[in-house]
Amino acid sequence: MANVFNRGKRELGETVFSGRDFRMLLLRTGTAYVYDPDDNFIDDVITGGVLEVSVGGYARQTLTGVAVTENDTLDRVEYEADQATFTSLVAGQTIDAAIVFIQVTTDADSLLVAYYNLVDTPTNGGNVNIQFDGADPGDFLRILNN
Repeated sequence: MANVFNRGKRELGETVFSGRDFRMLLLRTGTAYVYDPDDNFIDDVITGGVLEVSVGGYARQTLTGVAVTENDTLDRVEYEADQATFTSLVAGQTIDAAIVFIQVTTDADSLLVAYYNLVDTPTNGGNVNIQFDGADPGDFLRILNN
């Protein structure tokens, strides 16, 4: 296996992710989905009993503040975004997971990027905030050598 230089990781990431429309969706508890790293598109997840949150006020959110940072100290590249806020979600469902994806045109061609387990986060008429690792903004993805 090749070792990739930090600047190379950053340049590859910037090329691949530059100008992309990053978004987040929420899955509700009780669905049949189990994270599978081999899934590629939203349609691979939202099938056969896997249900996206559907309470009033819910809409997929566009991630803002997306940035690429080269971290030479830890030998990795970090993809960051501002906190995602789902505003005024009507009570009645429980959130099980969040998924970051790259919106293309439809769920069939929108690329999965990251899965976050949010075990039992209720919708209760208020906001649901998804904070990524670290300070605001925080990492939603890291590329590093193993």
